Amino acid sequence: MKVTRKVLIITYYWPPENGVGVQRIMKFCKYLPQYGIHPVVLTISPERRTAGQPLLTQEGGASVARVHYWFDPARWFSGSSRLPAAEKKAPSKAGRSWLRDGINYLLHFIWLNFFIPDSKIGWYLPARKAIDAIMQTTDISAVLTTGPPYTAHLLGLYVKNKYRLPWIVDARDPWVENVNYNAVYRFGVVKAINQLLEKKVYQKADRIITVGEKIAELIRNKIPDNSKLSIIYNGYDEEEFSNFHAVKNRHFKIGYYGSILDTQIPISFFASVGRLVKDNSQLAEDLIFEFFGPLTQKVKHEIERHIPAPNLHIGDNLPRQKLIEKLGEEQVLFLYIPQDPTSELIVSSKIFEYIRSGWPVLVIGPLQGEAGRIIRMANSGKVFAYDDKEGPSQFVLQHYKKWKQGGLTRNTYQNPVFERKEQTGQLARHFEELLEGKKIMSGAFPG
Repeated sequence: MKVTRKVLIITYYWPPENGVGVQRIMKFCKYLPQYGIHPVVLTISPERRTAGQPLLTQEGGASVARVHYWFDPARWFSGSSRLPAAEKKAPSKAGRSWLRDGINYLLHFIWLNFFIPDSKIGWYLPARKAIDAIMQTTDISAVLTTGPPYTAHLLGLYVKNKYRLPWIVDARDPWVENVNYNAVYRFGVVKAINQLLEKKVYQKADRIITVGEKIAELIRNKIPDNSKLSIIYNGYDEEEFSNFHAVKNRHFKIGYYGSILDTQIPISFFASVGRLVKDNSQLAEDLIFEFFGPLTQKVKHEIERHIPAPNLHIGDNLPRQKLIEKLGEEQVLFLYIPQDPTSELIVSSKIFEYIRSGWPVLVIGPLQGEAGRIIRMANSGKVFAYDDKEGPSQFVLQHYKKWKQGGLTRNTYQNPVFERKEQTGQLARHFEELLEGKKIMSGAFPG
């Protein structure tokens, strides 16, 4: 398709940065040209990427403008840890000294009370200058901002007020209710200012997209016109599965991919798997529980304490293509949703790769949470409550017996609303309607 329009995409995170937010916006930019839209990306200079994460290579042909800025308090105070406050977890006392905990709390207190809306506000003024330069040289038709960090939405507000362009807000996480923004005490005036900024952004935006029904519920209560809100999920890229092969190994494999917090270890599930192995000699010969991700020593110790060494494999973070290849070797995929005040909102990005693999997914998390809703929507597994001591192990045993008898099958039906190219088509239709001045059609898109 011939590219006819250019849109400005304002995102703090972009390759070589990695993470859920990067994947989402990069996949949009990868597929937008197929719908006649060329993305012009405004982001940060690459030396400010998060330390310790694997590099990500940009996909697609987006034009990229990078902005260097020096006022970065999170980077000054945290050394090699450059995550914004919104994506840092609350300070944990597990395995740390009181001094380090105190310093960590103090840093969070500073970030969340003295930098509004977030610690990336130093990017705002340099990015404004870059926006003006882009507008002078490029025929931009519309703008999309994605956050957190919420500084990106303030830049969208600047574009809307000055250039009067159609504006789509991609609200990946809650703003005022973000659990990591409320990890420490916050002054009432700070909360009030953030509420005001959030309200102004949502009012001025022509469209708002978000990642799930639970977050959408929060936003609906904050805007008078719910018809401008739509859900575009995170998802999987079908092109990445072009060489995917599901195989039945000589071992019955359970796979877990990602991190586990020191304070959120599902010990009862690991213990129940250990008991299954102890009580079933045949299962003990067949089962391998695989973990791939940045696990701490405390988490590894707890896993090793409950699951016998012959039945356990712990590996490092896998490159994306290798991860997808490994998914084909598992027979059950395990997903744990951290238990916190916003656990019902959490949707791990890997849930969509799990669904695409076709293997049954075992989820421990809130029964009415977003992850469970998506698993049920895709008919891809079962969700168990945090305090369910028997259900998860029986799920494992049930599927092991099917595997042993040759009757374990994959769910090969794929819902297009979870596929990145289809999702980008939804976004493209939003742009088209805004640019053509069409009336917003409530519920026009899946989800």
